[in-house]
Amino acid sequence: MYALSTIIFVLRKVFMKPKMGRPKVAKAKLRGIIVNARLSPEENKVINEAIRRSKLAKSEWIRKALLSAAASDKSAS
Repeated sequence: MYALSTIIFVLRKVFMKPKMGRPKVAKAKLRGIIVNARLSPEENKVINEAIRRSKLAKSEWIRKALLSAAASDKSAS
């Protein structure tokens, strides 16, 4: 029985594809900081509409909006 289970294990290792899942992200590209904000329903509606029109992912749109606001604030100082 032990030999049979060992053979099955080896065959699975050789012929089976690795587990599916999210690919590893390089540490240089890793984003681990989360920013929270509370919005009114009206603010949320306006922002979600802008996100929909941009055809970007929500996180990407928010990231670009924050970085743009930070850059314009820096240049105004």
